[in-house]
Amino acid sequence: MRLGFLGCGTIASAVVRGLAGKGHRITVSERSKFQSAALAGAFGDVTAAGNQAVIDASDVIFLGMMAEAAEGILKELVFREDQQVISFMAGADLGRVADLAAPAKAAAVMIPFPGIAQGGSPVIALG
Repeated sequence: MRLGFLGCGTIASAVVRGLAGKGHRITVSERSKFQSAALAGAFGDVTAAGNQAVIDASDVIFLGMMAEAAEGILKELVFREDQQVISFMAGADLGRVADLAAPAKAAAVMIPFPGIAQGGSPVIALG
C-alpha cells in the first residue's frame, strides 16, 4: 500500500517507524526536515517529499499536524476521490477532516501513542 504522512512530528514519525519494513511504500512530508530525513535515511521504503507530492504518491494519507494549522496547509493541496484520509489531529472531528480533505474520504480519526513505533501500543480510533 502507498502511505503518505503530512506532518512529521513525534506521533507521525512513531507511526512511520511502526509501519516501515512491512511492505508499504511510505512518503513523508518535509515539514520537519530533520525528522523526515532521519526516517528516509533509516528505512529503504520511506522517502521524503513536498506536501503535494506526498498526496500524489499515496492511497492513504495520514494527517499529523496541529488542527489549528491544518486549514492553512491543506487548502493549497489537491486530494483525489479514491484516497482515504486518517487524521492524528486532536481537536478535529471526522466531519472537519472530511471538509479539509475533500474529495478524499475521511476514514478515521486516530490518536496513537509514541510507543506505536515498537508495536503493541493502544490506539484510540473514531470512524
